[in-house]
Amino acid sequence: RWRLRHSTLKDVVYASLPKRERMRLHQLVAGFLLDAGHPSFAADHLELAAFAAIDLDPNDRSVPDRAADALLKAADRARRRMESRSAIDRYERALAMAGPEERWQAREARILAGKGESHYWLGEYPEATLALTRAVELGEQYEDAFALALALRFLGDIAINFEADVDKAERLLQRSLAAAERLGDSWAIVRSLLFAGWVPWTRERYDEAEKIWRRALESADPRDHWARVRALTALSINHSEMEDREAALQLIDEAGALAEESGDRFSVANTAVQKARALDDLGRGEEALPWFDRGVAIFSELGARWEIADARAARGIAKRNLGRLDEAEEDLRAAIRIAEELGDRQLPPWTLRNLATVAELRGDKVAAEELLKRSKDAESRGPH
Repeated sequence: RWRLRHSTLKDVVYASLPKRERMRLHQLVAGFLLDAGHPSFAADHLELAAFAAIDLDPNDRSVPDRAADALLKAADRARRRMESRSAIDRYERALAMAGPEERWQAREARILAGKGESHYWLGEYPEATLALTRAVELGEQYEDAFALALALRFLGDIAINFEADVDKAERLLQRSLAAAERLGDSWAIVRSLLFAGWVPWTRERYDEAEKIWRRALESADPRDHWARVRALTALSINHSEMEDREAALQLIDEAGALAEESGDRFSVANTAVQKARALDDLGRGEEALPWFDRGVAIFSELGARWEIADARAARGIAKRNLGRLDEAEEDLRAAIRIAEELGDRQLPPWTLRNLATVAELRGDKVAAEELLKRSKDAESRGPH
């Protein structure tokens, strides 16, 4: 009862404040929070100040624009931390502060690009595509290389995994790299290179992919732990495909150490899963399982559904190799289900193929043949 009275009293007192005073006080609090190093909380207060300012004078954009800038920065912070839902919420609030769509310019292109990336990490590809495509339109109209480099990068990856169009992906990623080079930002260039490497990799041109990812690693700022981890992880995956298994393990061990040092949980999960794969490739399946478990747990906490599917599929293969067929089937079927829900076209072919092997090991030839048929059908619709 005290809490109810307290909350009601607070609402009554707040409502009794003149809107001009609300605007002043929220901006004052925002200033203190910014000075104290709390930009996300400051953005919330600037947003409340903007609501009051709009009621006082809808034509005065000074406070709403300040709020939109602050919400963009807060959303970017959440995006970089892989707090994707929080990031989307703040990007949407920033767009609301930005006013009618006909007023949108370069800032709104960056908001949309960040929003699209956040949807991408959640496996929400249609929503991501919508936001990223609009970001590209605005980025081109207002010549914002930052928004273009970011938006085209993720559109390129969606073209591989969701649309299964590698040629389209190549064009988009080339444009992303060109925008990053115009921007002259090494961090943006490296990220575009990291994504571009998946085009030759998907085409099984591993030597070409190696060159791109080596360039990314060599170009990465020593402080850019995220990029260095991703480059080393990609190189490890590449060496696994080339059956250079010891090198694959060595590369992912280096990446894992960097990921732990950075404290970035997504990077830790990525390296854990690839380390598990490398161990399984070396016939060390029992050692691999705890690493798979760690990666799946973190991805689940982050809501990274594609990564969950990929990790569970790989864990299912490891369990199959250990003769744990029931657990293997559970993981492989879960991976297929998630991939199909996402509309992903890259995971189903090889996951179904490995599930067919489980059926064959059980002596169920009919189920194995049916799964192989589904695998071939999925492969025909996969990246090409």
